Amino acid sequence: MIGGFYSHARQNSYQRTVDPFYASLVAAITPIITGGTVLSVEQFTGSPMLPGNVTYLNTNDGRDRQIAGFAQVDWRALDRLTLTAGVRVSHAVYDFSTFQAGPGAGTSSLVYSGRQAETPVTPKLGIEYRITPDTMVYASAAKGFRTGGANAPVNATQCAANLNALGLERAPAEYQSDTVWSYEGGAKGKAIDGTLQYQASAYYIKWQNIQQFVYLPLCGGGFVNNNGSASSRGFDLAVQVRLSPDWTFGLTTGYVDARYDRTVTSGLGVNYVTRGDKLTGSPWSINLSLGGQFDVGARRFYTRLDYDHQARYSRADVTQNPANVGYDPGATPSAETNDLSFRLGTRVDGLDLSLFVNNALNQKPNLSRAHYSAADPVFTYVTVRPRTAGLTGIYRF
Repeated sequence: MIGGFYSHARQNSYQRTVDPFYASLVAAITPIITGGTVLSVEQFTGSPMLPGNVTYLNTNDGRDRQIAGFAQVDWRALDRLTLTAGVRVSHAVYDFSTFQAGPGAGTSSLVYSGRQAETPVTPKLGIEYRITPDTMVYASAAKGFRTGGANAPVNATQCAANLNALGLERAPAEYQSDTVWSYEGGAKGKAIDGTLQYQASAYYIKWQNIQQFVYLPLCGGGFVNNNGSASSRGFDLAVQVRLSPDWTFGLTTGYVDARYDRTVTSGLGVNYVTRGDKLTGSPWSINLSLGGQFDVGARRFYTRLDYDHQARYSRADVTQNPANVGYDPGATPSAETNDLSFRLGTRVDGLDLSLFVNNALNQKPNLSRAHYSAADPVFTYVTVRPRTAGLTGIYRF
């Protein structure tokens, strides 16, 4: 297989925020922050209000171009053994320019631009062996690549303490690409005349030059930075059992442990990340499903029941480590989720009617607890949509 790829994408954005009550808000909250002193908008943010009660003005122009060529060869070296080798070579160019002004930007006017150009080479190797016509084992190694990009400026006045602690006057204008090497081995197959189907794999991923969002808790802002490397280890298992000609049971489970390999510090010795910090995510996931068809009189119905479990997030991530610049004592990890959904339907000629219930347990887990900055006593909580029932109708003609 030989092929080529070309893309040219351009994105423009414009944001204008009008807030006639912003000055009153600053006058009300600054005594709480300063211990009694009322600050003006300019003293608090580094910029006066713009005409028309505009608090923030921002325009961005980004252009992303990429051209690539790729090739892959699959060689059946033996009757049951297949070897795979492939490579992709691309040239990516990213240009950007941005303008910001107003109290939200912390400056009366800020203009900057940048350009990145890279030529990544991403190979792929694989081996597959069929033990029987219904059972095979495999192993693969592949490299992945993600282009860099640009950061939106943060408020240099409100974020000054966090930025200065990192030895910065302002957020970096851009960040570089990151790469992964993924190594995987597993097995796929059928058993008991196809009644049982299974797929299992274990993997190891090495992630280099990670694009990581650096949260600045004193001002609620942040920027993307390249923060060292991480290793991820895990496995997944999927099993499907045909209980009868009309009913099927499925089980999928997975585990992942992803941690930073080393401590990354700023020029002043403040940690961006600390060795052992976990990457945000649920370590365990389990999905159970039961689906099938049945008759009521002369009418054929179908149904499906799904249960999805996501374990509680680890507390050892970047924002919850006091050694890191992004530490926020008010941040909490996502709670576990247990989602149960149900669907019952029937088909009449070209019409498909079904009744569904999502989040049947009406769970309300705390998925996120966040606030504007570490000094802000007001938190926002995020949860899932409550129990929802409805009717779906599809007509095919």
